[in-house]
Amino acid sequence: MTRKMTGLLLAIVMCVSLLAGCGGKKETTAPADGGSAPAASQASGESVTLKLTHCQPEGSPVDLATEEFARLVEERTEGRVKIQLFPANMLGAESVTRDMVKEGGCDIVCLGSAANNYNNAMNLVTACYLFENIEEADYMLFESRFAQKYMHEDYLANDNVVYLTSWVQSPRQTMTTKAFTTPAELKGIKLRVPAGIPVWEAAWNAMGALTVSMGLDDAFSGLQQGACDGVEGPIDQLYFNSFQEVAKELIMTQHNYYSYQMLMNNNSFNALSEADQQVLRDTALELDAYHDQLRDENVDKLLEDLKSQGVNVTVLSEEQLAAFAELCKPAIDQNMDSWGQECYDEFISELEEFRASH
Repeated sequence: MTRKMTGLLLAIVMCVSLLAGCGGKKETTAPADGGSAPAASQASGESVTLKLTHCQPEGSPVDLATEEFARLVEERTEGRVKIQLFPANMLGAESVTRDMVKEGGCDIVCLGSAANNYNNAMNLVTACYLFENIEEADYMLFESRFAQKYMHEDYLANDNVVYLTSWVQSPRQTMTTKAFTTPAELKGIKLRVPAGIPVWEAAWNAMGALTVSMGLDDAFSGLQQGACDGVEGPIDQLYFNSFQEVAKELIMTQHNYYSYQMLMNNNSFNALSEADQQVLRDTALELDAYHDQLRDENVDKLLEDLKSQGVNVTVLSEEQLAAFAELCKPAIDQNMDSWGQECYDEFISELEEFRASH
């Protein structure tokens, strides 16, 4: 069953649940229980506890989706597989947990930009203005032939990790101390960007910004002290890091769509029975729709809250977005050696196929 079919079925379940509910506060409906057949016992007959970590703050869509993942996996395996959650960098930053899951120090990790260090193709798919919408990103980062070849198979062959699913995040936006709507107005603004993503640095420099590599934990003080004038990221990341307290301009640049990949150590995966392996795969896939519902509701709520805190929201027109996107194109050529021409050609070909059919 494809992600779209799974999402459609879940949407029906959610609607039925809401209609059947009593009055009162409306709540987000989690995936229905019992979606997987009872799993067979592990060979040892004993339960196992898997450690799952991610960097997103507690209460964020990724965090809530992993909580639901843990609950459903334990229920559907009848307690044979339990998942212990470590949100908000409790086991270390992404660069640390990325290596932990590869080496077996952690069983499951949800990785964002740190996944680029696993797989050169990830450097390509995180390029600015590559996707036009979330639907394109969702397809190309999981269902596509490109994803199967360069992500699913590549992760397992080279990194000892099994690729369970990807949860596409809301588009990355820009929050600064000074508003801008054109590359000329962006020129000279010092923008914090994550370290180790050359295609991002090249793109922002081409658009006129002065990039400052800085850890996310240091960005708030960087804004306070003038080390940077702005940050970029999805709405929930900007909000939960309280950047609205020191930067009052939110520009909807929509410059990047990216996902959190749920990766599992291959040895930990193979230690499970085939039936329980399938429960993990099916549940991770099913929760794509649940995560997306949380994500979209969260963005709308947080935007209104940001406005109430005095943040000015600037929505760029299609023409204004196109002006920034045009300047980003050379960044892909400059970094072509990172992923290779063949990888790029296959990606663009399939992306164009998807656009033509939608």
